Amino acid sequence: MPKIMHIITRLDMGGSAQNTLLTCRELAGSYEMVLLHGLARESGMTAAEHNRLEAGKLEAGKR
Repeated sequence: MPKIMHIITRLDMGGSAQNTLLTCRELAGSYEMVLLHGLARESGMTAAEHNRLEAGKLEAGKR
């Protein structure tokens, strides 16, 4: 199965993070999805885990 890696600077509870999670969830049926994200005050990890996405933190990412 082809793999897509999506990178976002912050996985917080804002609109861009919600859009990223929705996109990854919809593509997960046809692709192996990996989500990399930078640090954030609020975490969207619960949503990422709920959608069964492989996710990881980028320690060096800056905004």
